[in-house]
Amino acid sequence: MATKLSEVDWFEWNGVRCTEYGMHVLGQPSIISAAERVSNEEIPGRSGSLTLLEGDNIFDDITLAVTCVIDSPYETAEGESVSRIAKICGWLRGNGEIKFANRPDGYYKGRMSSQISFDKIVSGDPHMVFQVQFRCQPFFYLDSGETAITIPIADSPKQLTNPGNTPSLPVIKLTGTGEGTIMAGGSTMLINSFEDIEYLMLDCEAKIAYTGVPGDTSDPLKLLGTRVTGEWLTIPTGTSFFTMTGGVTSAVLTPRWRCV
Repeated sequence: MATKLSEVDWFEWNGVRCTEYGMHVLGQPSIISAAERVSNEEIPGRSGSLTLLEGDNIFDDITLAVTCVIDSPYETAEGESVSRIAKICGWLRGNGEIKFANRPDGYYKGRMSSQISFDKIVSGDPHMVFQVQFRCQPFFYLDSGETAITIPIADSPKQLTNPGNTPSLPVIKLTGTGEGTIMAGGSTMLINSFEDIEYLMLDCEAKIAYTGVPGDTSDPLKLLGTRVTGEWLTIPTGTSFFTMTGGVTSAVLTPRWRCV
């Protein structure tokens, strides 16, 4: 339990804490469980309505807001008065990852979703209060899910324990010598070939296969969708096993555990 103001007086946007901009958090967002995406259809001659789910583990976005205050709209830098408001507005843009002090063991993926209105608390007082709203994807990603799990072929099948309350969609780095399969939970994917590549990356959330790193000229990005067939792997909640067969020789699995 937080006992000091410094332990609850912050949020982070793309790895930068708001206190670096002179912002203090007056109110953290509520912890929200995302709603399943459904539609309700009325059936003639039947009371009530029929609820139709769009699919398994399909949820609506959530809106999370923090209420903040700054001591002054200006700060002094190298002897000059610099607009703190302009710097804050330049920082809070686009898409990114958000971490809140009242839930510091993970993060949300989202986007700045509204204009920011800076209002004086009391006339003549330099303090200004404002609200920052983020439109977030429905999942809360646990920090523990960013720790990679190295699985040599000798350890296959490897037991995994998903601590989240919904299935995860991992990133998997594979090495191998030829055709093989990988399996997790009830999903199976066939790897067709490792020819001319040192490794194969599978992003099971984005549903892409590739090698290389974006922007790295020494290891350029190359899409390899034709190298894989079958189901994109999903790690179910609770205990399950990750298995490799055939020419797949090792896996480095970043599980991306998550909750709703």
